Amino acid sequence: MNGILWLCFTISGAAALALEVLWMRSAGLVLGATAPTAATVLACYFAGLGLGAASARCNQQRPVRLYGLLELGAGLGAFWSLSIFRALASDPAQAWLAVSGPVGCIAAVAVALLPATLCLGATLPAIAQALITTGSVGHRGGLLYAINTLGGVLGTVAMGFGLPAVIGVSASYSVAAGASILAGVGALALSLRQRETRPSPPSQPFPATASAEGRLIKGGPSPARGKE
Repeated sequence: MNGILWLCFTISGAAALALEVLWMRSAGLVLGATAPTAATVLACYFAGLGLGAASARCNQQRPVRLYGLLELGAGLGAFWSLSIFRALASDPAQAWLAVSGPVGCIAAVAVALLPATLCLGATLPAIAQALITTGSVGHRGGLLYAINTLGGVLGTVAMGFGLPAVIGVSASYSVAAGASILAGVGALALSLRQRETRPSPPSQPFPATASAEGRLIKGGPSPARGKE
């Protein structure tokens, strides 16, 4: 079961970095491929990750289920960001962005990215808690981060070296979102399986009845002493 969680977190890393590359591309198309645009995307991306991680650090209730729901949320957030960037490409939105200046650009990027990045940021505390619960993290915590980074490398390579050109940007968003959704479904299935196989709590023993030994422990006279 733990191997499934490790695989899910690898897929999650690939989806997260693939989305970052796609967001850079989309923001550049609608806001201009400039250094401020790239800085805005990175700032919103890491702000979302940080806020998401902070919000999930104390939640210890059913962490595997929480992780699965967060991955589903990240997948839906990817589709949300695609729809926002499409809306920003319209003429009325472009006119509004020209008038609002940098503040409007930051707000637009934040609206597009934060739903997905908040979920992505909360996945690390959730899966770490899940693996701690099953006793499989400990000194291997570095490996957990390593496989997530490896997944991120794969996602970056895929989106940065031709996949959008081959299948299109919208389809690439679907691939990244599908990866997060796949990880979420796998984690939720594992959560249900763990719940079904969880052993029932032991039955409580019958309450002890009062006895001569009980009276003796409480300081009362024993039957033998009563006869004397």
